[in-house]
Amino acid sequence: MIKVFIYLPFYFISFIFIVLFYFQLFDYYGFVFDSHIHMAFIFIPILLPSLITNLKYLAPCSTVANFCMITGIGITLYFTCQDLPSPSERKYFSSVEQLPLFFGTAIFAFEGISLVCGFLIIFFLIII
Repeated sequence: MIKVFIYLPFYFISFIFIVLFYFQLFDYYGFVFDSHIHMAFIFIPILLPSLITNLKYLAPCSTVANFCMITGIGITLYFTCQDLPSPSERKYFSSVEQLPLFFGTAIFAFEGISLVCGFLIIFFLIII
């Protein structure tokens, strides 16, 4: 039960990021609503897959989520690779002084919040 209270704030933070993205997107296209209405519209599609208890019916939701993830990665790579300078104009290696910054950023990006949550669970189980 304690795991729920540890993970719940991280889910709320990601939920708020999703709502803020759609809030800005809708405002850009002229659909101005209250932020609570945005939260209600986004909460319903996020809540529905969590109500499915049978794995047979949950698998299509996972397939759709994987397709959306692959599509998002493809779109990101497409826009990232636009207007790249030629390899002869770029340096292959920045400097030795920048190497710790690179490894720190890479490790932070790959580890993510799940490692931090795991340490928090262990920390709280030791305390309690």
